[in-house]
Amino acid sequence: MQINIKDKKNKKYLGKQSLKVVAFLFILVLGAKITVPLGNGIPFTLQTLALSLGYYYLTKPQRILSIIVYLLFGIVGLPVFSQGAGIDYFVSWPIGFFLGFVLTSTIVANKKSWLFTLLYFIQIHSVVVLCGFVGLIAHSMAFSKAINEILHLLPGMIIKSLLGTFIVYLIDSIYRGKMPNKSLF
Repeated sequence: MQINIKDKKNKKYLGKQSLKVVAFLFILVLGAKITVPLGNGIPFTLQTLALSLGYYYLTKPQRILSIIVYLLFGIVGLPVFSQGAGIDYFVSWPIGFFLGFVLTSTIVANKKSWLFTLLYFIQIHSVVVLCGFVGLIAHSMAFSKAINEILHLLPGMIIKSLLGTFIVYLIDSIYRGKMPNKSLF
């Protein structure tokens, strides 16, 4: 289906879709910069929470385009990642996590119930962490070091999955103007 850009309605639609993508990129960068200390020695960022929330609401092509633009921004040196920037940083230890960002852009949420929404967030975080684990092993060549790092990320993964589900619940409640009719499970 082709969109006739001359039509005012289609221009408005394209404008809204573009705004969604830009807002997602902004929230993703912001999430990468917000660090939450857990007390286990390794703080976590809200980057994957922002990523999974954006993916929940964007279409598949928007998700893929957005994450490619985000990664390209970081590769060229813009400070969009949680710690470093540039191609040298990109191909170092976080490469697995970045691969996870791309792979998860193809995961589609099942929005039938809140349990499925929670499972979606867990799935997104699990894929990112698993890819990150593989990247850490490849970079450090030390399985025990990689497993230790990933184990420290698990509490944050669970917290962000629960928080993401709650945020979706709130957004749906506000959007509908009332509490959702769907049961929590």
